[in-house]
Amino acid sequence: MGQRLNKLAHTVQVEWDQFYKENFLDQDPKERLEEQLRVLYGRGEIDQATFNQLRFRVHWGMVSQTDLTVIHQQAVRRLEAQGKYIPRRSNPELERSLDRLYADRILLEEMRHVWAETIQALRDEVSWIKEQAESARQDAGAALPNEAAARAFLEVWQKLLALSQTLDGHLQAMEQDLLSLNTLEIEIKSAITKIKLLQSREQIADVHQRIRHDLLTPG
Repeated sequence: MGQRLNKLAHTVQVEWDQFYKENFLDQDPKERLEEQLRVLYGRGEIDQATFNQLRFRVHWGMVSQTDLTVIHQQAVRRLEAQGKYIPRRSNPELERSLDRLYADRILLEEMRHVWAETIQALRDEVSWIKEQAESARQDAGAALPNEAAARAFLEVWQKLLALSQTLDGHLQAMEQDLLSLNTLEIEIKSAITKIKLLQSREQIADVHQRIRHDLLTPG
């Protein structure tokens, strides 16, 4: 049992070191750690709460490369104990593509969350401006027969109305951008599925080749 765990730990370390060299070595240290976090989250090695916590700690320089290596190793041991760990397959190019897509999907998820919050904040702002515009319009009516006061309120109403219309245009454009992010996410998920299918087919082909070799090999 101990020998098996040691072998697993060595395999995991080799895989992680190779993955690190191929994908993150030339990046800014903080960006590199954030990208690795996205890959770990995308693979399912950490949950969302852990990802958010670690990302906060990375921002403040409280996470090192060694920390992420240990987290990866612990995740692999946990998945292996649950019978869910799948060793890295023989095609490194497919693995790199899959990891990049995992990171892209999580980055897109982050962007969509921020964008949705920004849209909601702008929507609230537009609603408030429209309320103020309507209030100014009512004040203009109430100011009559004082034409000067009524005119002043109407000027405020027109400016607020024009501002709300301009922001409405921005809001519609931002909502369209959010829809494009949703479409992009579908494309990323589709690409991930295709790569996994390719990996499965390669694995099946390897098994067939091995079995045929064993059948044709005497003894």
